[in-house]
Amino acid sequence: MDPVRPGQGHDTQDHVTLREAAGRVGIRPATLRQAIARGSLRATKVGRDWHVTQRQLDAWRATGGARRSCSRCAR
Repeated sequence: MDPVRPGQGHDTQDHVTLREAAGRVGIRPATLRQAIARGSLRATKVGRDWHVTQRQLDAWRATGGARRSCSRCAR
């Protein structure tokens, strides 16, 4: 994903940090970072932080989300 800086025309109001998103779905932020690195979760880089929308988070969860991301779950 391309880095985004506030004021570049992107609406960051509906974006939440990975920490907030992880709290909403009950998983660790690291799990979301792994999903972003694999390309299974769309995210936007704002400064040094990754942000996701609720829509992106819902889409990721609908396609298997944390079940596929958690290496301990595959055991």
